Amino acid sequence: NDNKTERTMVLRVTNLNPRSNDAALKDGLFHEFKNFGKINCVQLQPHPDNPSAEKSALIIYHKNEDARRALFEGNHKKFLGQEIEVVLADDVDPEEIILSSSVVDELNPRASRTLFIGNLDEETTERDLRRIFKDLGNIINIEIKNIPTKPPPFAFVQFDSIMGVVRSIRKMDGEKLGQNILKCSWGKTMPYQ
Repeated sequence: NDNKTERTMVLRVTNLNPRSNDAALKDGLFHEFKNFGKINCVQLQPHPDNPSAEKSALIIYHKNEDARRALFEGNHKKFLGQEIEVVLADDVDPEEIILSSSVVDELNPRASRTLFIGNLDEETTERDLRRIFKDLGNIINIEIKNIPTKPPPFAFVQFDSIMGVVRSIRKMDGEKLGQNILKCSWGKTMPYQ
């Protein structure tokens, strides 16, 4: 948190598209709101009085300053065809939400053993990536793509288990490498002998 006395902010997102399934909502919210900063967790919640009614989502950032930006800039945005509302959720315990949910887990429908790393610095080498990600899982293969017509470079890191990718996204998405902010997410599975 920003400082020891400030309580972790929890954002509540309402007016979510009722036709979207939970996985699409959670994944979509993560990708929409990670533009404001590094997200700690996203949790969907049924309506407290009527479980079949509209769902809401709780979002917690690593830093309260990012949550403040999301609160002001994310409010009234179009998301999956609906204009969402973002408010402060003072009625929930941030620690409880963090313990009970995670932004990234092995049950994600896009989960694979391949990590996608976008927005790499042009000087980044395979050795750099191996050094940074080696403690997060057993790396099988690293492939850096530097297409001159499509900068910036990106990479695929294949781990021996999905948990290597889960740990990597949790720890490194939104972190700085060189002059660039990394974008880490699920990659498409790569065949490997």
